[in-house]
Amino acid sequence: MSLKLELNGIVFQKGEPKTNNSYKNQELILLIPDIEKDQYSDYFTIEWNEKGIETLKNAEIQQGDDVKITAYMQGRKWQKPGEDHFRSFTSLKGFSIEKATDGSNASSEVLSPFPILDKEPEETKNDLPF
Repeated sequence: MSLKLELNGIVFQKGEPKTNNSYKNQELILLIPDIEKDQYSDYFTIEWNEKGIETLKNAEIQQGDDVKITAYMQGRKWQKPGEDHFRSFTSLKGFSIEKATDGSNASSEVLSPFPILDKEPEETKNDLPF
């Protein structure tokens, strides 16, 4: 079972389509900026299969574009022969992508990860009996 994710960010890098045996894929690196410190920004590699490559091509996505991506997170386990422990691998498989069209930065939704903490505290009512 895969977990569906919606990611808003900036296209950091768009790779070229590759073919490995008969499997075609293309990678896109999505940047989700951290508003306080650029060094803590997140970079996610999203892999697109053969149908996804057409989706990328038709959307005319370029480096630097603000986008909204629907992707599925998948995880696999692997065990080296002769070892007792497993290793796990996580991947993001792209499903759909669209440019930000509302005139705002697609990553602006991410700029306030803790909206409750960003609000000014309301003045507390002093209702103590003493």
